[in-house]
Parts: sequence; structure tokens; C-alpha cells
Amino acid sequence: MRVGTGQVDITPAPGRHRRLAVASGELSGFVARVQPSAGIHDRLLARALLVDDGTERLLWLHADLIGFERSFVDDLKAELRRRHGLQPRQVIVSATHTHSGPPTVPLVNCGQYDAAYVRRLKTDLLSAAAGALGSAGPAELVWAEGRCELAVDRRGKASVHADPRVGVLGWRRPDGSFVAVLANYAMHNVALGPENRLISADVAGQAARHVEEHLAGGPTVLLTNGACGNLNPPSVGNDFAQMQAWGDQLGGAVVAALGQAASAVDATVRAELCTLGLPIVRLDESSVRALAARQRERLIGHGDYVSARCRAAIDEWERHMERRIRGGPIAAGEPMDLQALRIGPAVLVAVGAEPFSRLTDELRALSGRTVYVVGYANGLVGYLAPVQTYDEGGYEVDGAFVFYGGPPVAAGAYEFLREWAARLVGRVSS
Repeated sequence: MRVGTGQVDITPAPGRHRRLAVASGELSGFVARVQPSAGIHDRLLARALLVDDGTERLLWLHADLIGFERSFVDDLKAELRRRHGLQPRQVIVSATHTHSGPPTVPLVNCGQYDAAYVRRLKTDLLSAAAGALGSAGPAELVWAEGRCELAVDRRGKASVHADPRVGVLGWRRPDGSFVAVLANYAMHNVALGPENRLISADVAGQAARHVEEHLAGGPTVLLTNGACGNLNPPSVGNDFAQMQAWGDQLGGAVVAALGQAASAVDATVRAELCTLGLPIVRLDESSVRALAARQRERLIGHGDYVSARCRAAIDEWERHMERRIRGGPIAAGEPMDLQALRIGPAVLVAVGAEPFSRLTDELRALSGRTVYVVGYANGLVGYLAPVQTYDEGGYEVDGAFVFYGGPPVAAGAYEFLREWAARLVGRVSS
């Protein structure tokens, strides 16, 4: 197997903002945050990994960001095809989902979308990709599964579920040092909450740094997020020391797993990609107004800053949806890319959404394979929750659609995606 890596600093900074004429300087992810950003705590990176088994190539681009728009990913993949001959199925673009980075997806009232930054980001990702493609050399694949008990189900409902697994793939040079590590753990990167106004890669960034510093060779580390729609760290706040301690804990779990890693007998690489029409709630103007009114009712009696921000978001969502409906019928399905990647013994299912954590267990049961789910990959349409959670209620199924700026995802969409994902797992496993 041949492996190459690339890395680019994508941290917004005052000097960089002026050079790029960036408009907002805001941070993404929280309606409750006072904007704009007040500075930098730690750097944001875009990392690239190329794996080539001699028959199939796979390029993985991973960034310390909240997510990507699907249209951005499509444009990026088209350019990679033009420059390097890579097919869309051979490229995955994922994010850590840090809530302390620039706004790269247009979340309503949760940080002003930064078009100038996103334009530069495409150039940076292409640069990281070129570095990976140009540095490929021989490496041995090793793999392991560790555990980390950080993530907790934040909903407090009967459907409580968490996933302590840490999936780890590593590539060792002939001298035994590591050139790259790909790890997967399901947890929202929100250890730094809305009170924080400093740029940070949060827990995933600190975990990646820990692994880089504790493994021979200083590998490039892609710490990907899993199916974490319902999972948070133990607390959300503004404690940088605590965030870093949790990052070190997660990074330590990756290092410990690699200490017990086995060489992969089969280092096959395979990739499949399809586009789904994710079921959404069909809305007309009257149902839009009714949904908006229901959201406002939840804020009655609250006159604080956060409630005012939420009301403004609801108003904007209502206006946007009315304009969209007047422009013509809304399709019954929201396009979302679903990708399955086999790397040796592991299968990774990339989802352009925030799926709930039980998806990994269910795909393993359906396929009999070692499956990991990668969230925030190739786009971001919102939460995907099991049908039972619609009866339980909660932010993910009752209100998140307002901030995502579109129709609510329909009950049953999670199950629809799960069945398609199981099919793709079967295809790359055969």
C-alpha cells in the first residue's frame, strides 16, 4: 500500500481576514454566542490522506470546521477530477464539527456565512490534496479498536445511547514510524460552548495534536467524528484546560489502541457513492406559518438575549421558506450523498448529516462488518434521528431545522438512510 499526506493551516486571523476581505469574522455553531470572534486559542488545520492499494485510490480531506455545503464539496470534487483524475467516489470531504471555527455552512443566526473564507478554503484543500498525492510512499496498514468513555447522551430521553468505540487505522513506514492515523469517535466538539469567542479545534484538535506528539514519526492525524447527533462531552462551557484534558484523554485512547494494533492481512481499498433523496416534511405557506408560530410559543415568557436571537432565527426561517415555496414546488427529498469506504478490515460510512449514535450498532448488526459512521461528510443537511425519538421530542427533531434553514427532516429518514447504508456496506465488502 502507498500512502501520502498533506496539511494546511486554515485558521482565520486578523491579517488573513484583511488579505482575503473576509466579511464576518464570526464563529459558527451557537445562536447564543456574542459575535464576532475575539481571537485565536489554537490553530485550525485541513489534513489530507491518500491511500492507494495498487488498484483503487482514496483521497480523504478532513478539516477543523463545523461542516461543508454539498455544493462546495461537488465543486471541489470536480476540480480534483480535472487535476488528478479522481472520481467523486474516490474523494471524501469531512469536518470535525467544531463549534469554534468560521461559518462555512449558512446556519441561521449562528454565525454569518463567510463566503470569502470559503473561497480561500477551496484553494487550501486543493493544496493539501496535492501534498498528499505528491508524497505517497510505501506503508503498512495496522488497525485496532479502542475505547473512550467521554461522550454522553445529551437528550435525557428513553432512547439513551452512547458509543465508546474508537476506531483506529494507522500506516507505518518501513522504519516503524507512523506516517498517518485515521481515527473515529462519536462526540460533538462543543466542549467550548457559546461563551467562548476564541477560534479553536476543540477536543478533536487537541486529540489529534496529542497523537502527533506521542507517536514516532509525527504522523498526520485525521480525528473524524462519528454518529454523534445525540452525543456531547460531559459538559459544555468555556474551560480550555478541561477541553484540552478531554482531548488528551481521547488522543491517549488512540495511542493506546495503536500500541495493540494488528497488521492488516487484507489492505484492500474500495469506495461506493450514491445520492439519496432524504425524506423531508412537505410544507405549504400555511404549515410554514404554523410551524413558526409553534417555535415562537416555546419562547413565550423569555426575554433574554438568547430568546431574542432565536426569535430572529425563526422569523428569518419563515421568510425564507415562504419565498422558497412561492418559487415553485419543493422536492419531496433533500439530496444527500452517502459514501461507503472499505480500508482493509474496516468499513466507514460517510453521512452528510448528524446521525444518532445507534446507527453504528445497527449497521454492524445488519452487515456483520466492522463499521464506523463518519458524520459531517460531503455536506450537512441536519439531524437524522430514529423514528422513536420523534415521539420523545427534543431540539434535534423539534427545532434544529430552523437553524439549518430548510424543511424538517421527516420521521423515517434515519431508517431510510440506514437501509441504503447497509447496501453500500455490502457492496464494498464483497
